[in-house]
Amino acid sequence: MSILTPTQNWFFALLVGATMITFYFWHQFDEPSYDSSTEYFAKYKPRFSTYATQYVYAKYEYVLLFLGVYLIFSFVPEIFYTLVKAPTTELQSPTVVPVLAALALISFQKATITKDFERHIRAAFHSLAQVPEGVRRTVAQIRASELNMNKDALSLQTRKLGSPPELDKAPDTILNLIRDDLPTFGWYRIGCVLFALAEHNRKETGIELVFFDLYQEELQTINSHHAQLGEAIKKHIHALSRNPALLRPGVVNDSDLSLFAELNKLADRLYTFVACGVRSSVKTAVERAGILKNLGFLQGYSPQPKGNTLAIIGIITGLSIIAIMIISVFTGFLTGIFQTKVLTPLGGSWIAAFPIPKDILRIYLWSWTTAFFYAAAIITAIAVRQSRIATRKWFDIDGLKRERPIVRYIVPTLLGAACGAVTLVIIAFTSGPGFHFELPKISDLGEAIQLSLPWYPLAAAIAAISLWLVDGEISHDRPVTPILRSLCAGYSWLL
Repeated sequence: MSILTPTQNWFFALLVGATMITFYFWHQFDEPSYDSSTEYFAKYKPRFSTYATQYVYAKYEYVLLFLGVYLIFSFVPEIFYTLVKAPTTELQSPTVVPVLAALALISFQKATITKDFERHIRAAFHSLAQVPEGVRRTVAQIRASELNMNKDALSLQTRKLGSPPELDKAPDTILNLIRDDLPTFGWYRIGCVLFALAEHNRKETGIELVFFDLYQEELQTINSHHAQLGEAIKKHIHALSRNPALLRPGVVNDSDLSLFAELNKLADRLYTFVACGVRSSVKTAVERAGILKNLGFLQGYSPQPKGNTLAIIGIITGLSIIAIMIISVFTGFLTGIFQTKVLTPLGGSWIAAFPIPKDILRIYLWSWTTAFFYAAAIITAIAVRQSRIATRKWFDIDGLKRERPIVRYIVPTLLGAACGAVTLVIIAFTSGPGFHFELPKISDLGEAIQLSLPWYPLAAAIAAISLWLVDGEISHDRPVTPILRSLCAGYSWLL
């Protein structure tokens, strides 16, 4: 005889499945979502390609997405039965559905047909954490920065060349070559960066030592390749000393193109190592600039570009659609319970007061149109806020401490409520779910406004809440966070 009741067994299975999903996808997020043989960041785990806070936030969102899908399968097993086409009664037992759903989701990314789909989902969340775009930007910033080559680093690189006789006779020759000859300059620049990353200098760089421990082999490979290229640079310097006419400042001779290309590849590989180490060790752009300065880069800080706006909007739109689809399952489920357990026993007058759609499809449409209603209010309020910020009419720019401009909430809240009200009137007038018009006419517009009137305060409330959330503590390294907060508020209202 079983000690647990069927309900207790189901909850136990639900917890086991949720634990499996969390554990598996938490570790799955650490796998690269890109496959590039031309860019060296593919060698590094995604968590070393961005700031720790950004990465953790994106990881939570990724895991919660699959937990949401898992809960849908567990609470609405009919969807799971349809997808897996369960043929036996045992598989359709409510007790085992949560565990089977968890196993199905874990196997989801291993199947030949669906593994790329999961990788694209992971890539979308990686993009929210600026993986790997942040590394590309940092590499470009390093490449464009000047490097302070100290005397100790220069002397070490010269000793690696074996002190050619021409350098002993003319000590200024090497300085002139570094200044005028691109291959020599490139080799010495790489050597100076490697000197700053040497074991006795690592504590002064600001890069976490665990990064060096994990990727010590990569750094040793870069060092070895640099030493090998040193032989070619030695021959190159010897050729220039014998024929000074070959030295053309800022120009690479045809005979040196392959050497110069190898140096550029090695530099990109080294800069990628540095970029991943820096971004995984800091939380802000100021801290990143500090580490680059410690490494000798004179222009460690530069304004962040405004690119990828469309990409961010696309990702947020896609995640919003996914979230609405997931939440609509729960709203449909709760609506069905409310209809059968509450309205039906109360009688016809209550049913008439709450015109809930009868069939499942119209219930889902009802949920989605409600999402449009709230989205119109949220987007309008935030758009008005952004226009005020652009003209410096939102925060008090003379204040020592930024405070919430509560008085300025009035206009965007009212405009958000008005836009939401217009959206709801259009839904009502077009016989949207929850509204009953046989053949809408212009004369029915007044009735549509009257039926939608009780919902206007909700539009104003969600607009005000969105403004409050967006005006929270804004991280300069994660500008998308306030928008996600406001969207989460909208999803909560929808549910």
